[in-house]
Amino acid sequence: QINQDMQTDTRTVHSPEGRLTLRIGVSDSSPWYELAAGDKQLIGRSGLSLQAQGGRELLHVSEDFSFEESGFDETWEQPWGEQRYVRNRYNELALCADGFTIRFRLYDDGLGFRYEIAGSGELEILREDTEFRIPADSQAWWIPALGQNHYEHLYKKTSLSAIDTAHTPITVELPDATYLAIH
Repeated sequence: QINQDMQTDTRTVHSPEGRLTLRIGVSDSSPWYELAAGDKQLIGRSGLSLQAQGGRELLHVSEDFSFEESGFDETWEQPWGEQRYVRNRYNELALCADGFTIRFRLYDDGLGFRYEIAGSGELEILREDTEFRIPADSQAWWIPALGQNHYEHLYKKTSLSAIDTAHTPITVELPDATYLAIH
């Protein structure tokens, strides 16, 4: 189920069984998203940004943008694993602007999104600023990034506010004992 908010620059989508609610929008030419489970906010309004050479913002939203919505439901069989049949069911909401699309897929137990940049040839992205606004008093299990032996660390459990730069995956425990995994 997808709803348009009173303002034309935001949209809301619910997961197939309504467990999660995703809201996406545009403020000051920049895209953002937020995620809730029922009345509980899991991820507060978080910005999305990709910068190319010369500081050019690839996700700049002009006045000409739209939303696309769809749903998907299939069951497929895997040759091994704990479950023989896997259901792939989600509602999708995409923000489409000049030169890019941000495609969000909302499942009953999670959210996935990706950036699709239009054009051909090579493009060097110098900086990605994908925000996850989570309460600072949350706890997290993480490993440091940008050091030697990139993934050869033991996971640390610290307050979220104590993290400088971390590799994914990172697991976060919110103050109410809800867990999020970011990868």
